[in-house]
Amino acid sequence: MGLLCGVAWLPLAGCASPTVAVAAHSSGNFELARQQILAADLDGAKQTQRDRLLWLMEEGKICLDAGDAATGARALATASDWSERFAIYEPKTTIQEEMASIVVNSTLRTFRGTYSDRILIDAYAVLANLWVGDTGRAAVYGNRVLERQADAETEQAKQIAKVEKELGGYRGGVLTSMVEEVRGASELQTLGVTPATSAYLNPFASWIAAIAWSATGDGANLTKAGASFARAAAMVPANPLLAQEAAENPFVRARSQPQVLILLEAGRCVSLRQVLIPVFTPWSGYNPIPIPVPETHPCQVASLSIQAGSTAVNTLALSDNDAIFVAQYERMLPEIVFRTALMVGAKAGATVAATQATRRNDSARWAILAGMSLYQALTNQADLRSWTSVGKFTQIAQVDRPPDGRLRIAVTTTSGATGPFATIDLPDAQVVFVYVRSMSPSSTVVYPFAVQPTAAHSMLESVESSAGIAVRSPA
Repeated sequence: MGLLCGVAWLPLAGCASPTVAVAAHSSGNFELARQQILAADLDGAKQTQRDRLLWLMEEGKICLDAGDAATGARALATASDWSERFAIYEPKTTIQEEMASIVVNSTLRTFRGTYSDRILIDAYAVLANLWVGDTGRAAVYGNRVLERQADAETEQAKQIAKVEKELGGYRGGVLTSMVEEVRGASELQTLGVTPATSAYLNPFASWIAAIAWSATGDGANLTKAGASFARAAAMVPANPLLAQEAAENPFVRARSQPQVLILLEAGRCVSLRQVLIPVFTPWSGYNPIPIPVPETHPCQVASLSIQAGSTAVNTLALSDNDAIFVAQYERMLPEIVFRTALMVGAKAGATVAATQATRRNDSARWAILAGMSLYQALTNQADLRSWTSVGKFTQIAQVDRPPDGRLRIAVTTTSGATGPFATIDLPDAQVVFVYVRSMSPSSTVVYPFAVQPTAAHSMLESVESSAGIAVRSPA
């Protein structure tokens, strides 16, 4: 698989690892990431319920970015089913999980995904099914996107209220002040990310759902698509294309003038890192507690420059995934602090009880203190699990299909420089979708495919353009 010449190829490890897959993806080596995430010796690890949803999410997105839409669609379908199971049938952790998370740490809790994750799983499932030509199934996942967005605020508000009640009832509300201490920590003040507002659920999800409903050609779905385009336009008023698509559906326009829809996903979304934040605890005064905090990743990609015949456009902002992540994190922070406080407090309490029980035996007391200190150092760890293969942002563009059936695409960097143009041969269809995944200006892949109700599942082959951008087009 060809990539832009500057990409660093990672050597294959002796055995496959989710960590290696994530690292390869983050470097822009999507094919190595796909090989690693699909390796047979990972099957056992991915079947454990504790992390299964997370690895299904990673597998689905990594396969999409590597051009394996069929495998990505299957993984995302299973992930969607699991997230539905956790949202409706198993919304609460088991007693065993709760006890393990207190005695050890929160990584022993089953990963259930966030409300934002659940929306995005179905949004990517829409993209995957459009790609393989199953517009009917794509529309079904579009319906799930709509339902997830409608439920997210209501369900999360209930969860927040529950946690706030627990916080207020614990030792006279002492944990409430701990939450505010954590919020005021310098590590959270220097993120450089403005959290998305509550109405900003995910404009990419609304937009891709509208594309799926439009692709069916059904009149009722076209009406629903218009409303979803308008919803996305309200979330991103600075993007005039969304309002244009709400006014004139691109699939309707394509009946008289074939259209090309371009989706760019660039960079790497916020991840989590552990910091020790000193806060006042009711059991031992000021103590550092391990808290996961968002960590942003720089991206040199600003947009795509696109030439279609005599028309030249740039992609326009659709979703800011960093802002969505941070907004979700801020809503979850009270629960994170609450569970961390219970974990640290339980171990501190056990240490006090053990030292009291051995107060007449100095050697035993010191041995217990040393052992408990080591145990706490080893197990007081924050839960850093998050969906790492999601991009930092998405952008879109729409152009009339050029007469020669070719599109020219280049990456524009944050410094304003525009790289060499790659020529993309478009499939012959009324509507062509072009998915561009870029980790950096030197690591960009382009996948054009037809979107129509009767489209066959496309077989893809890799072709390297003169500009070095890897282009995948129907064989």
